[in-house]
Amino acid sequence: MRICKPYLSFLATILFAATALAQEPQHLFFRVTLAPAIGMPASGRLLVFLASGTSAKEVDMNQFQPSAVYVAAKEIPYLKPGEAIDIDTDDLAFPAAFFHPQAG
Repeated sequence: MRICKPYLSFLATILFAATALAQEPQHLFFRVTLAPAIGMPASGRLLVFLASGTSAKEVDMNQFQPSAVYVAAKEIPYLKPGEAIDIDTDDLAFPAAFFHPQAG
């Protein structure tokens, strides 16, 4: 079986592109739904906190270790009960986008 050189270079390009895409960090989104039981629309700033580990029931900022907790924010102009909104954790985040934290 013989493969023509143009096809070989095309296949090599596809393989390289697939490998590069597989190595990109995951882009993380959270979908937040306003509970129907709230009964009235809401607006304001929605904050999502992320800290390493799995057992913490509460997460807060630590002024002495600002990189210990990641925070993503989104301005919510108007959200009706039962509606959902997606939070892009790389859009407005501190100290960096969420795909940067170390595993743990």
